[in-house]
Amino acid sequence: MQKLALIGIATALFACGPSSTSGDDGDDDDDTTGIDSGPGQCTDPSCFNNCPAGQMTTITGRVTAPNGIDPVPGAAVYVPKGSITEFPPEVRCEVCSQLTDIAVVSTTTNTDGTFTLGPIPTAADPVAGFDVTVVSQMGRFRIAQTVQIASPCATNALGNENFKLPGRNEGDFHSIPKIAVASGDYDVMECVLLKIGIEQGQFDIYEGQSFVLTPDPIVVGNFDTLLNDLDKMKQYNIIFINCAGNTYENLLTNATVRNNIENYVLSGGRLYVTDWSYDYVEQVPNFSPLIDFEPGASDANPEAMNAAALGEGDIQVDATVLDPDMAEWLRAVEQVSGDEVINDSNQVRISHFLVSWVQQFIVPQADGVKVWLEGDADGQRPLTTTFDYAMCGRVLYSSYHTAGRDGLGLGGDTFPNYCASGGLTPQERVLEYLIFHIADCIEID
Repeated sequence: MQKLALIGIATALFACGPSSTSGDDGDDDDDTTGIDSGPGQCTDPSCFNNCPAGQMTTITGRVTAPNGIDPVPGAAVYVPKGSITEFPPEVRCEVCSQLTDIAVVSTTTNTDGTFTLGPIPTAADPVAGFDVTVVSQMGRFRIAQTVQIASPCATNALGNENFKLPGRNEGDFHSIPKIAVASGDYDVMECVLLKIGIEQGQFDIYEGQSFVLTPDPIVVGNFDTLLNDLDKMKQYNIIFINCAGNTYENLLTNATVRNNIENYVLSGGRLYVTDWSYDYVEQVPNFSPLIDFEPGASDANPEAMNAAALGEGDIQVDATVLDPDMAEWLRAVEQVSGDEVINDSNQVRISHFLVSWVQQFIVPQADGVKVWLEGDADGQRPLTTTFDYAMCGRVLYSSYHTAGRDGLGLGGDTFPNYCASGGLTPQERVLEYLIFHIADCIEID
């Protein structure tokens, strides 16, 4: 297994969440089960299950996105031992770890967001109605809540409202990643953030396109200013770069910007890029070999700016979901939302390609590189790709968009007025899944 230096046990745990560690303490007492907690184990009296032999106190529930509907797979759910450590103020290399010695008991959610957590520490003579703190977490989405155990030494089914990830930042017990969004002419990831339940005002919008968001009070500044300040970039856990024609790509003529982009991801940042913003992958020399854009195979050196071949036509594609867990999650979303999302052939309908859109040619096989969707879009090709960089940061590129901005070409409108009404489209569901994926920790072998 590759070993990385971790910024303390608390950082390793809270960046990614613990793995399931409940088990027997190895003693011969049939009446008491110790709850293992990683290296050193937990020997404090608060860590023991004193239920009769063969019984335990458990909690069942479902972790949802901040909208309270969509399930969150792979989230950590645990009972902390002691206080909860705050997240560091900047991005970090948050790798998944088995260090859970400050969690009394822990587990992770299933694809449909459900979980069973136990054995919950239980007194020798438990009284119905005792309280326990339970933390639900995905990446830096985290909420710690006190839940009541109505039935000691039995299963306690709790409602989803107890395990809804927060949509706003209110401190260590109720936090979300810090997010920046570069507003786009043709893409509106900020609207998707609202639909999954992240509240307005809880992420920063930067502008840079020709018609704009000024004087929208939500806009915090120009995107070029952010990209020229690496320290400020590192304050954001995720940076979304919407498709905005060539506006943002032209910033890449600045060597400082190119270096800052790489160093941001190298430091643990998550970068989300769509369509014509592809040069944020292509123009960074160490990113360029990980996704090859049309018009064909290229060497390891970045190609010229804006040189990618463009697909023609406002098309719709039945794209195949290549990841079984994503396909299963999309079906779980159908169950809770009632929306039609994925067909029996594991395909989702993708639309909102630009009339001229950037085509991926091939994604070379490499560790940490993954194609999530592919389809027949002017030839069979990758449509959505992620890659992990230096086992620390993560980048997502997608050739298609969310729904475009209402009023495009007419001076635009202010956020959130340009967001389309209604629920999430199938392709926005795919992007929702990947928002949580890029927010999550990096698995290492």
